[in-house]
Parts: sequence; structure tokens; C-alpha cells
Amino acid sequence: MSDFISVTEAASQLYLSPQAVRKKLRQGSLSGERIGKTWIVSTQSLAKYLAAEPELSNIDNTSISKPLENVNDANQFVALSFFSGAMGLDLGLEKAGFNFKLACEFDKTCQATIHANKPNMPLIGNIMDYNAEDIRKIAKIE
Repeated sequence: MSDFISVTEAASQLYLSPQAVRKKLRQGSLSGERIGKTWIVSTQSLAKYLAAEPELSNIDNTSISKPLENVNDANQFVALSFFSGAMGLDLGLEKAGFNFKLACEFDKTCQATIHANKPNMPLIGNIMDYNAEDIRKIAKIE
């Protein structure tokens, strides 16, 4: 029996989105199994795919998904996120050293995503309901 990994793990190794990995599974470029609505990827199939793609095997993935090593709390930029969406841009900026103190998003679905991923992040809704003093107070900045 072959070992399996999640689509997310395979995506990080292939430098693809999980959606692209699922497409490769459906097309047969990668082997895996579908359990209910969830795919799992064969590690043997993944190894063969990586071996067949030399440009992927040369990539140093030790720095992927890690914050910049030369950034510490003293060097971080303080930032407030307005019109945050699901905070995708903010996550990238965090890796570059930004320290977000507040998110502002009107959309309820995006708010739920922010709450799920950043439960301690102060989150406000409609920007029109707040003034600058309110925002500084909620973000705990001077």
C-alpha cells in the first residue's frame, strides 16, 4: 500500500495551488484517491512527477512559508488592513515583516475567514462607522 499526503501538502511541494493539484489528479498526471469529496495524493506518484520535472527538483524549498529571518519585532512595520478581504495580501506582507494590528472588512464571509485564521486580530466592519480615534483605540496604537 502506498503512502498518501494531503492535496495541500502536495501543492506546497509542487509550488502549485491545491486546485491545480486536484486538476492534475483528475487528469491523471498525479495518482491519488478520492475519499468522499477529498483527494489524497500518492507519495510515489508525487516523487515520479517531481523527478520528471527537473525545474521543480532544483528549487530550494527551505525558505518557503517561513518569515524573513532578519526581521524581528523591533524591525516590524505596524500596519492596519483596510478593505482586507480574506487577508491574502496581508499574509504575504506579514512574511515581509509587517505587523498588522487591525483588519477592516465589510463582507461577512471575509469576516468569518479572518476570524477563523486570525482569532485575536481586532476586526471592524464598515469603515464609515469609525473615526481615526476609534481605529487607533481598537488597534491599540498611539
